Amino acid sequence: MPLRFEYRRQSTVPIEAAGLDLDALRQKSLAEIERLPVWHGNRQVPLAEFFRVSGRADDGRWEFAGDLSSVHHLATGMTAGTLHLEGSAGRHLGA
Repeated sequence: MPLRFEYRRQSTVPIEAAGLDLDALRQKSLAEIERLPVWHGNRQVPLAEFFRVSGRADDGRWEFAGDLSSVHHLATGMTAGTLHLEGSAGRHLGA
């Protein structure tokens, strides 16, 4: 079962996901992943504030669902696995 991120809250303030290292998530529990910080404007907030996380981190497939047009730098530095996107994404996807 893939690791799934469902975007559950819209924001007019950009969310920077560059620090979300998808390769490093393989060793983390869902609770640890939900606590990972992302930038929301000029402050850091837990990932769970915007995403519902489910599935298995060690699957090698990551799914993102929703209108992620305000989420930037998604999958930055990803070196392995598969990213599946259901919806739109912000700037610098897969940079």
